[in-house]
Amino acid sequence: QICLGTAHTLRCPRGSDYVLSIISSSYGVTGTGLCEIPASNHCHQEASLGLTCTHSCFIEYIIPRPLTQCNAQNADYISIDYQCIPTRLPNSENPIDICASTTTDTIAMNSGIMISPQYPILGAARTCSKKIETLPNKLWMVFIVDLFLEGGSTIADTCDAASLNIYDGNDRIIRCGLQQPELVLVSCSNIVEFKFVSTHQALGYRGFKIFFQT
Repeated sequence: QICLGTAHTLRCPRGSDYVLSIISSSYGVTGTGLCEIPASNHCHQEASLGLTCTHSCFIEYIIPRPLTQCNAQNADYISIDYQCIPTRLPNSENPIDICASTTTDTIAMNSGIMISPQYPILGAARTCSKKIETLPNKLWMVFIVDLFLEGGSTIADTCDAASLNIYDGNDRIIRCGLQQPELVLVSCSNIVEFKFVSTHQALGYRGFKIFFQT
C-alpha cells in the first residue's frame, strides 16, 4: 500500500533469485480522507501504472488522482498485489529444456522451470513441445519469468515467426515479442502443454523461461 504523498520500493528477496510480477493494482478512497488499510467498504478503481519491474519496483503517489468511479474523489492510496517468481530452482536443479530428448513428453511434477533451447540465446529453427502433469485434484499456475521472441510488435502480429503456446484443455495462450514477468495462466486441468515454435534463426532474442507450480 502506497499512501498519497509517499513512495515505496517493492523488492524480492535474494536479488537475482526472483523477479517481481505485479498481479493487480488499484486506487482506493477511504471516505475519511485518511490513508487506511484497504477495506471492502472503500471505493476502488483499477490502476494502470505501466510499471516495468524486474527484481524491484519503485512506486510513488505524489499527485492526487481523482477517480471517476468514486465521484471524482481523490484516491487516498494505491494498493498493489505482487508476487516474486523464482528464476532458479533450489539445490541447483537444472531447468527443463523444452526441446531436450526425454523418455516421455509428459513430465509428472509439482513445480519446475522450463526454458527454450540454449536460453538465453535463441538458436536455430525448432518446433518442440512438452506436457506437465500433476495429481487430478490439483491445478497449475504458470508464470513468465522472461520471454523475448521475434514478433509481437503490433496488435495485428500473429506471432508467426516465433511463439510460446500454452494449452490448457481446449484453451490456448500464445506469447511472442518482449513480455514482462507475469502470471499467465491458472489452469482448469491438471495437464498443461507447452509448444515452442521458431521458424528461423533470429539474432538478438533470448527465447523464454517460465516457472510453474501447483
